Amino acid sequence: MVGGIFMSRFKKKYIAVRVSYLNGKQVELQLPKDLQKPMWHYIHEHPHDWQQLLLGALINTPAGKYRNRKVPLMKVGKICAVFIKNKALPNRSRGQFITADKWQSPLINPWQAAFKQNVRFLQHDYPPLHKYLIAKDCLLWWLKTKWRP
Repeated sequence: MVGGIFMSRFKKKYIAVRVSYLNGKQVELQLPKDLQKPMWHYIHEHPHDWQQLLLGALINTPAGKYRNRKVPLMKVGKICAVFIKNKALPNRSRGQFITADKWQSPLINPWQAAFKQNVRFLQHDYPPLHKYLIAKDCLLWWLKTKWRP
């Protein structure tokens, strides 16, 4: 009985994000397992502004379902909200993201090595088509932020 009471007080919680895509669609995704523990440490160290780390970041997300252990095409979304959920979400983002200051800075543009290095990080070890789509999305996000009214 004591174990049951103890366990009910400390239910598992999950860090999730709302991601906006270039077409305006938004989805809620749970961060992957490999980011949950580091994010909880970050929250502990930055209890008042922890969400700022991910707000505006670009993050890899699957464009479809995983079937027969095959990775679906990847697309890049922009994180517009960060929150904690009491239940696990069925869909997850990938673990690669670029913080807003690394891609939105007025001093950064797609022709600089820093921008290209960030894109390469998002491209991870994906096949060539995925890498192309990720680079295209990053460029379009950059253009969208520079030319917005």
